[in-house]
Amino acid sequence: KRIYNDRMVMTPPGKYSTFPYPNNVFDLDVSDGDEITALASINSKLMQFKRGILYIVDVSSGVPSQFYIDKRLRHKGIEHKNHWCETHDGIFFFNTYGAWIYDGDEMKDVFVNRDDEDKKQQRIDPDVWNEFVSSTSMCEFNPLTNEVVILKSHTMAAWDGSDVDTKSDGDCYV
Repeated sequence: KRIYNDRMVMTPPGKYSTFPYPNNVFDLDVSDGDEITALASINSKLMQFKRGILYIVDVSSGVPSQFYIDKRLRHKGIEHKNHWCETHDGIFFFNTYGAWIYDGDEMKDVFVNRDDEDKKQQRIDPDVWNEFVSSTSMCEFNPLTNEVVILKSHTMAAWDGSDVDTKSDGDCYV
């Protein structure tokens, strides 16, 4: 048995859930030692998330042999598949370094408030954020309010009746 950390097998257009192996195989062949944690797509771009890096692959040709890596973005990988979601504006994702939204063309840092062209303001302290994010964190998009909710942990311990620590599970960012 061989494990391919970078391999993706795709179905032909219009033939869902048929994986003609070894045809329609796409290997990034980057040998970075990391495994795929999630896949997302927007427009003609495929986002291949790994723990430490994000590869944006141009798949506009529809032919795996013609796909190519459009961008390699270090420190923009995600640890778990629950660390991204689709929004009206694009793909939102986060890790211990921050949070971004990708619209298929441009990557926007949602931690930086750019109300004024000359001034940038950090919305969340990086140390506080780093302590908040874990492998049990998750995000989801609310289409009614156009907001992303990031939950500190999706696992909840049973309440024993004692005082609840406000820094425990249940914390979230909107």
